[in-house]
Amino acid sequence: MTRLRTITTVLAISAVLIACSGDDAAQTVTSDARDSADGFGDVEVGEDAEAPASEPDRGVAEDADESNRGGATAIAQANRRVIRTAELTLEVEDTAAALDEVIATADRVGGFTATSDLQRDIDGVVSGTITLRVPSDELNSVVEALEAIGDAVPVNRIDERDVTMESADLRARIDNLTAFERELTALLADVREETSRPEDLLAIFERIRSVREEIDVMEGRLASIDEQVALSTVRVTLQPTERIEPFSDTGWAPGETFREALAATTRALATIADAAIWLVVTALPVALTILIVPVLLIVVLVRWARQRSRSRPSREHTTPPPPSPPSEPPTAPAS
Repeated sequence: MTRLRTITTVLAISAVLIACSGDDAAQTVTSDARDSADGFGDVEVGEDAEAPASEPDRGVAEDADESNRGGATAIAQANRRVIRTAELTLEVEDTAAALDEVIATADRVGGFTATSDLQRDIDGVVSGTITLRVPSDELNSVVEALEAIGDAVPVNRIDERDVTMESADLRARIDNLTAFERELTALLADVREETSRPEDLLAIFERIRSVREEIDVMEGRLASIDEQVALSTVRVTLQPTERIEPFSDTGWAPGETFREALAATTRALATIADAAIWLVVTALPVALTILIVPVLLIVVLVRWARQRSRSRPSREHTTPPPPSPPSEPPTAPAS
């Protein structure tokens, strides 16, 4: 009974530790600030300390406070963790040469090319986007060098995202979960010595596995943040500079007009010839194929009707009898 109560208590405490991991990060920062304040306040003073300070002494105290605040601000800035991303659009005449210069700029500061989405047309003009990863400390110098490559820079933007609190929270949660994992491992060893019930061991095993998965996910996220903070991302879009052809008035050119008219006539005749070829080669065979069945059916029906009319017996035509002669009136007897 005691063992089951211990296992239940440890599993319940795990949820509390995970929920409180974020608060531990804030408490750590607060305690550090409190320790710093205590360090400045441990100076012993005499009985005259309660007397109001003179104007020169007050100015010296204010200067010391400003110095202390400046030092605290510098420390806070140094501990900031920022992910920086730059985006540039370069318009150049020779895009192929500009691409080589962009890659060389990243190589000079220890960066590299992460991805590229470039196209080259039949004239050899390169256009598209290339993504660079460069050290964050060299981002400003890289952006300035890339600006010098382009004839025009329509887009030049640098974005920053502060991940200081997120990183501190992840580290605190990883530390708490790691300590809890060690406690579970020790508990597993004790339970294994005291009992042989598999359900008790499986419950602790499952909890250790769950905690380890959470630790791995957080460590992966923290490693990704560290990599993005150390190496900034620079997206460079290359575009060829539009060339404006000078306007020139060529005047009236009857020969050119004749050639254009002749070309138009040739195209029209070619279109008619193509239509005739399609009509003879495609349209007529298809039409004949479609019409041949009904035509054959009509021919068969006509022949069948003629044969039926010939096979009927001819009707006998009778002539009417001649009209009978008129009857003579009876003659009277002779007296």
